[in-house]
Amino acid sequence: MENARLMLDETLANDVVPSERIYTAFTEGYARTGDVEKAFGVFQRAIDVVAYGALLKACCNSGAMHGAAEVFQQITDAGLKHNQITYCTMLDGWAKQTICKSMVFILIQSATRPLSRLVS
Repeated sequence: MENARLMLDETLANDVVPSERIYTAFTEGYARTGDVEKAFGVFQRAIDVVAYGALLKACCNSGAMHGAAEVFQQITDAGLKHNQITYCTMLDGWAKQTICKSMVFILIQSATRPLSRLVS
């Protein structure tokens, strides 16, 4: 990730404006390593549920479930629809933390929606 970050810095130094997808890719990269601080650092402005999902995954991978719950709510507040990936990411994070009460809540919430609405 550090080599990629150096390339991004060089791009910015040459007055090239990266797309939102570039920032999402960095957020996803830091999510894979569980580095929530850096994931939030490159997370600029989410334009879709994929960008938010990357940040959600970073929180869950690092065990920061309070932060994950905030990101999960931000998705709703932004007027975006949760999808199968956001629900599964939260379930996986809670399972790793053995927070079963929260898992039951999300399962009930997802069960009350048709599958077609969960996968958007």
